[in-house]
Amino acid sequence: METTKSALEVAESISNFGMMAVAAAFFIVLAIVIMVMFVKWFKDIINNIMATNQNMLNKLDVQLKENNEIMKSIAEGLQPETQVRAQTISDMAFELAHFRLLKIIDTVRSENHIANRPATEAKIDKLILNLHEEMYGKLSCYPFRGHKLSSYTSSKWVDWMREVVIGEIYSEIELNEDRTNTNVTTLFNRIKLDFNRNLFA
Repeated sequence: METTKSALEVAESISNFGMMAVAAAFFIVLAIVIMVMFVKWFKDIINNIMATNQNMLNKLDVQLKENNEIMKSIAEGLQPETQVRAQTISDMAFELAHFRLLKIIDTVRSENHIANRPATEAKIDKLILNLHEEMYGKLSCYPFRGHKLSSYTSSKWVDWMREVVIGEIYSEIELNEDRTNTNVTTLFNRIKLDFNRNLFA
């Protein structure tokens, strides 16, 4: 019934306005619909392009900031005064640790019953770990190439110190302070070389 009514209305329009007028109206409506769809499609394309560009700009901005930080740390590390400052601070920390380690050896020899080796070694481990943490803490206060100086230290230094201390305390050779001092000095020269290798790697 509705279809018949629509057909009658179209026929009536054609008879009233003529075929050309109805066709023109149809094409005008069609053109308007196409134009609206085209504008919407074009707007979506532009919005997508702008969103993509914004996303790329955000990523580029993050990358530029990261590059600036890297370049800043590299530039800082290349300055002679920065290198001298890092060397001076680390040398002071190592010199202090050097004397503290000699004191540990002397204290363990004089105060402990070294015949009880497990207990003595446990005490040595605790003292050396404290010494290493103290060194780490002092070096944490100073930056170099975007990192704290303490980040260039190594946990293997604890094992090196332990080896020297136990070797001196349980040495079968007669007690000799000069030999002890030489061995500890050699140890800290090794630690300094390892630190400098990490620093400028």
